Amino acid sequence: MSTHPAPSPPPAPDPESGAGPVPDPPPAWTITRGRPDRAETAAVLAVLTAWLGRTRAPAPAPPPPPARAAWDRPPARPLPRAGTWRPH
Repeated sequence: MSTHPAPSPPPAPDPESGAGPVPDPPPAWTITRGRPDRAETAAVLAVLTAWLGRTRAPAPAPPPPPARAAWDRPPARPLPRAGTWRPH
């Protein structure tokens, strides 16, 4: 994958600002041939490694949740159904 900047048109002067020509936009890259050589492959891999394999320290783990209080825990066994006092 060989990339060369596409030719850009000359900048047009901005008549309102009077500051002269407008700076060129960033170059648009085009592939000029289908098979990359070793240098191009190494350059692409270096860029992808820099972008995707950032070597930052991982984010710290969140603190563990606090233990639930006794009044906030579910009962050890289910409560009896409400509505009748007779055994089932």
